[in-house]
Amino acid sequence: MVRRSKLHGDQLIRAGAGRWNAKAEALFFAALERTACVESAAAACGFSTNALYKRREAYPEFAGAWDMALDRGRARIPDLLGAATLASLDPGAPPPPRGLRRLPKVNVDQAIRISKMHAPSAGRRKPADPRDHQRREAERHAALTVKLRKLIAVVRARRRKAKLAEGWSEVDGLLIPPGWLPGEP
Repeated sequence: MVRRSKLHGDQLIRAGAGRWNAKAEALFFAALERTACVESAAAACGFSTNALYKRREAYPEFAGAWDMALDRGRARIPDLLGAATLASLDPGAPPPPRGLRRLPKVNVDQAIRISKMHAPSAGRRKPADPRDHQRREAERHAALTVKLRKLIAVVRARRRKAKLAEGWSEVDGLLIPPGWLPGEP
């Protein structure tokens, strides 16, 4: 069910086929946590990556949950890689745990590339907090507000200077057109 605002108030309606719903969201986050790959997770839930990135941009809570699922998925990669490498390189290794029986064969070169790709680096962020997206948006909004106020001040100063050059006068911070006299209070 989805809440929609209608002319006579809010209504609950069923989400149509092919629409985002709780089941699709659960599938997406489970696949994202399992694979740490947005493309694979998008395919698992039946949506395009483009649609999911737009949803991420529009909903801060969704973005926070996305970041947490991705972090959990990335944290699993070294363990999975180690198990796959052992299974591939050591014929006498014990069988992998129950959920890891279908691991693909990995050669040494692939193992090195995968571990480099997912290795923590200095530039990588710490695990996501759902409020991080909201905090970044608030900081961006505050920075844009400061810039906008500065631009408005510059425009006002230029207009004031131009009007004074045209013969306007200024009394108590108010600009008075030429020929007008300030009135008594």
